[in-house]
Amino acid sequence: MSLEKRRSLFVFKKIINIFLIVAFSAIYGGCSTSEEKKAKHLANARKYVESQEYKKAVIEFKNVIQIDPKDASAHYELGEVYLKLKKGSEAFRSFQKTTEIDPDHLDAQLKLGNIYLLTKKREEARKKADLILAKNPKHIDGLILLSSIQVLEKKRDEAIKTLKKAVSIDPKQVKVRLQLGRLFLMDGKYKKAEAEYRSAMALDPKLPVLRVELSRLYVKMGRHDEAERELKKLVADSTVKHTSLNVLGHFYESRGKWKQAEETYQEAVKAAPDDNVGPLMVLADYYARRNSYDSALKTMKEAAGRKPENTTIQTAIARLHFAFKHFPEAEETINALLEKDNGHPVANLIKGRLLLNEGQFSEAVIRFDTVIQNMPRLANAHYYRGLALLGKKEAILARKDLIRATELNPRLIGARLILAEFYLKERNLDLAKQQLKVVLEQNPKNIQALVYKGNLALLEKNPRSAEKSFQKVIELAPKNPIGYSRLGLLYLLK
Repeated sequence: MSLEKRRSLFVFKKIINIFLIVAFSAIYGGCSTSEEKKAKHLANARKYVESQEYKKAVIEFKNVIQIDPKDASAHYELGEVYLKLKKGSEAFRSFQKTTEIDPDHLDAQLKLGNIYLLTKKREEARKKADLILAKNPKHIDGLILLSSIQVLEKKRDEAIKTLKKAVSIDPKQVKVRLQLGRLFLMDGKYKKAEAEYRSAMALDPKLPVLRVELSRLYVKMGRHDEAERELKKLVADSTVKHTSLNVLGHFYESRGKWKQAEETYQEAVKAAPDDNVGPLMVLADYYARRNSYDSALKTMKEAAGRKPENTTIQTAIARLHFAFKHFPEAEETINALLEKDNGHPVANLIKGRLLLNEGQFSEAVIRFDTVIQNMPRLANAHYYRGLALLGKKEAILARKDLIRATELNPRLIGARLILAEFYLKERNLDLAKQQLKVVLEQNPKNIQALVYKGNLALLEKNPRSAEKSFQKVIELAPKNPIGYSRLGLLYLLK
């Protein structure tokens, strides 16, 4: 080989070596940079979680996921942050993604199970509980989830057995003892409930919820002095005095000890940091419940003075005006809010109610539409839209909203009574009976429900039952003519 060819070959090999070095550097250098970026974003995200800067944490976790979409832990931690931000749908999607990447991520499976449980999707919740316990039969939180499902299924005895199994696996689990105590309390087995609460307290004497639960048990047992003593211990032990004082204040209020309740709520206001207006709003709500409009308004305005940009306080002030029929003041407060944010769901709800009150049904429907677009699971929005649609004489659409309202909030008596009236007019007696049964279980003294029950009995040709219902109405409301008129009609029919 000539000298010139050898030189050419040498140069060619050198170029190849340089190319390979550059290529490998790019590949491995790139990986290193990518891993470093991911680690930096992850560290920042966790730092923001620790400092409770959750919105910033979301951004950082999303950066981690953008670099490594298959990182199950990042998806899970993002889901937990969404829960802290009360963004349930986003949290659900993050936990779902976690389990798609790693089906053995039992914490994520548990979170999904609990979300299904909260949204009353029992079958889906049961699948998650079964999956968790199939992989780990001694999974304590999985057993707690299963027991909660069994309670929903009205299988309380099975739920207690499930929790006892959890106790046998780990007798030092406070949350299991607490749950067992609650189930015994529901069953009226007060001594067993007390024993479980005391066992839990022996394990963790400073856990605030235990004293609260124990005090509720003592109230049920009529041992009010002991209940008060437990709550005073709660206040003494608490590192967050204003919260425990509010619990004690509520106890006094429930006992009709108005002076002690007010003083305790006021003490909570003093104990809270100046930038925490929560106790002020609790005190204001107390004044509202005591029908003291001026005191409630003054207290809310003090809270608004400390937090002038807080829209929750402004909507509370508007609701107060509305509740006490100060409609012009409510209108003024809400209009000011809507000028800043025309899509504010709570402000639109109150505006819709004001329009409904004025008989402006079409305009009210538009406002309630805005609320439902933002908060589709808000029962009251469906209820009030149903009322507005009734005002527009759109009965079919109104009924759909009222049914949806009762699905979202089974305790919405107003919606159930209107539905009962619908069904009575249509002679759909079974559906009317179902609605009235639920209402009277919640409030056996509801006059309107008792009148409808009597009307239902008349349609069923059961005059004796109708007579009982109308007599009950007269007993409960002797100055209301409805009971006498319905009973008189019954006697005429006889």
